[in-house]
Amino acid sequence: MFLHALLSNARGFTFYSFLRDIHTHTTSSPFSLPRSRERISYLFTYAHDDHTSAHGCYCPSHSLSLNPALLLCSFPRDVKSSCLSVLSLVVLFLCSLLIYCLVAIPCALQLARSLFLLFIQVFSATSSSPCLCACTNASFSLPPPPLCALKHTHTDPRTFPTVETYKHPFLSLSLFPCSVLRAKNTNFVRNIRLSLHPTTQVSEKGTGKGKCAPTTLHTYDVYTAATHTDQHQRGSTMFRSSVTHLQRASCVFIVGGHITPFVGKGSKLFIDKKHPDFGKKQNMTLEEILATTVQRTMESTGLKGKEDVVDHVVVGNFLGALFSNQGHLGPAAIGSLTYGQTGVKNPLMYKPALRVEGACASGGLAVMTAANALKAGSADIALAVGVEVQTTASARVGGDYLARAADYRRQRKLDDFTFPCLFAKRMKYIVEHKHFTMEDTARVAAKAYANGNKNPLAHMHTRKMTFEECNGEDPNNVKFLGNETYKEYLRMSDCSQVSDGGAGVVLANEEGLKKIGLSPNDSRLVEIKSIACASSSLYEDPEDACCMFTSRQAAQKALSMANVKPSDLNVAEVHDCFTIAELLMYEALGIAEYGHAKDLIRNGDTTLEGRIPVNTGGGLLAFGHPVGATGVKQIMEVYRQMKGQCEAYQMKKIPALGATLNMGGDDKTAVSTVLQNI
Repeated sequence: MFLHALLSNARGFTFYSFLRDIHTHTTSSPFSLPRSRERISYLFTYAHDDHTSAHGCYCPSHSLSLNPALLLCSFPRDVKSSCLSVLSLVVLFLCSLLIYCLVAIPCALQLARSLFLLFIQVFSATSSSPCLCACTNASFSLPPPPLCALKHTHTDPRTFPTVETYKHPFLSLSLFPCSVLRAKNTNFVRNIRLSLHPTTQVSEKGTGKGKCAPTTLHTYDVYTAATHTDQHQRGSTMFRSSVTHLQRASCVFIVGGHITPFVGKGSKLFIDKKHPDFGKKQNMTLEEILATTVQRTMESTGLKGKEDVVDHVVVGNFLGALFSNQGHLGPAAIGSLTYGQTGVKNPLMYKPALRVEGACASGGLAVMTAANALKAGSADIALAVGVEVQTTASARVGGDYLARAADYRRQRKLDDFTFPCLFAKRMKYIVEHKHFTMEDTARVAAKAYANGNKNPLAHMHTRKMTFEECNGEDPNNVKFLGNETYKEYLRMSDCSQVSDGGAGVVLANEEGLKKIGLSPNDSRLVEIKSIACASSSLYEDPEDACCMFTSRQAAQKALSMANVKPSDLNVAEVHDCFTIAELLMYEALGIAEYGHAKDLIRNGDTTLEGRIPVNTGGGLLAFGHPVGATGVKQIMEVYRQMKGQCEAYQMKKIPALGATLNMGGDDKTAVSTVLQNI
């Protein structure tokens, strides 16, 4: 009788309605069963079209799962009916077991058979030609992967480029359940991922131009079929498996990018009360700068009209929600492509886009996130954009907003201008320990302004400052802090500019280059040899304020991953939010030993004509510091130097290797990249 009820309701049958009917009618008439198709959902979970239960038993048209906790709660309160309820549960269990044996076990056997044949195919592959392995109701074809390394040598991934060979574990297998698919001939799908790690040979001198050392995934789709029949439907149940083997990961290349002019107070492009266009024009909004950055980046890389090749968009921004009352900048970047236009199809529509935040390192994190997507194989071409508008609030209000990059509850009370005070505090410690002097920081400022005067995009392009003025002889170069303890250790010229601006860069892996008709050896490209990030506790201060520990960790990781020594670098862009920071960054990057950053600036080694030019376009001090854009701008500045695009501030010798070091907060987040010219 139970089986009769089950079979008679095969199409719309659910166990939970069946159980309820049993419970309802056994108390009145244990010898009759209803044919009701009413469905309730408190005992069993039904796997709908878009999801499936973790403990469900698959059958031709349904997926069912028992909820044990609710089942225990379903016992009748009437003691007299307890025996019958227990009996109904036993029968239910037996019916479930029967269906499981009839449906799930044959499917599992079919899956095991296909998987066994797959293993035979993988391990028997010895040539580069595609092979075919077929059996009853199952066939698949795939290019054979490279022979697996049977010997595994454990190596720290941060240092693996320095050894002769690097070998991965030879095989890994994972099973991932997929959603139940409801179609005419498809009832459910299982996803199988097989990963093969081939031996990767890495020379002691690195991988060279256009050659890759990391690993990536190449995926092939494999289908095996198992048929079933029921009284309502005949069809095939498809198992889709993804066979994947790891090869050398795609390198990440910079295809090109764009930097907007950085503007703010002191810039002739900035519209304030003294500007002749005041009242007639307005400064660009966050949305307008973002749109300009996205559109110009597409144009400068030759992707205008081909924007649909972009797979992934990442935006770096810190305080859009405060300065511009606008968050959710991922979708804003998508809309930027057609911003202000109507009736125009947007080729970026529905592409993945997100915003990342790491205070002043937001731009660097945006590039790293985009690069990681390319390395992971989830994208072939990615757009990384950094943008910030900070001139919409007064200096004190803006200082309060920017203090969110510090431990706000603990450090906000230091001064109205929290971050200038934090770095003045560092400078006091540095002077007391004779690490470097206030004159050294004045030399940094003078170098920055000299470079910025040659850069038409710079915030301080028209503002000239000599070493003497930077050293305190200019009456306008005031010491502005309210905290008397630290006031003497910071001048206006020691601070970066509060700027509006944006920067964008297009990244591609080798597959992405093919899509846009470029080869890895194309002279328009720059390779990102490595990119690394480090973070430290927001709630702790370093014992030694003479060292940027977090930035040093990020730089050391990046250099080690690229198998590059600091002495190999030809150019660098470092985070000079204050003159103090630039000198400490020399040591963090390794171009100066601890305590010897002062020697580089005194000898002129970091000027445009020096041994290793640093911040060639003026850095944050003169080029400007729109917080979210800075990390992207740094990378684009090295790119532009490598491609000879810097005009008046172009280095005499085109650099072959360069590095960037982008910092967030008071050395709490750091992102470093190593770039190689092609």
